[in-house]
Amino acid sequence: MRVKASFTAILFMTCCLFMIVGCQQKKQYPEDKPVPQSIQKAILAKYPEATVTGYDKDNAGTEVNIKDKGVKKEVLLGKKDEWLSTKFDIHAEDVPVNIIDNLANSAYHEYRIVEVIQIDKPSGTFYVFKLEHENNEVNLTFNSEAQLLK
Repeated sequence: MRVKASFTAILFMTCCLFMIVGCQQKKQYPEDKPVPQSIQKAILAKYPEATVTGYDKDNAGTEVNIKDKGVKKEVLLGKKDEWLSTKFDIHAEDVPVNIIDNLANSAYHEYRIVEVIQIDKPSGTFYVFKLEHENNEVNLTFNSEAQLLK
């Protein structure tokens, strides 16, 4: 009985600790406080139909979470609220065919696609693949011209 009670107490305290740490990790705006006009303006200029769901501002810039046409996206704005990048998960079938073909013809053709993240930047669009094969994991990045970058 004592072991079971001790285990339950430890499990409860561990869960509480994770909840406290998790709540402190991300400082998002309170729901009763409006999104600053400059952030809202920057987001709507790039994504007119988007809704801001949260943001975290620090000295380097602002990370803004949005929902755009049903897709959750993470937008990075610079110090002056200029758009730097947007990243979001996509399905492998939504990746351009030439990129999938290059992946299939690469040394990683036996790897399984676990996740694909699209990153839009002023310099172009990039696709980051998280791949697995047996006990190996690898991340590969392709540009929109289907060139493997890493």
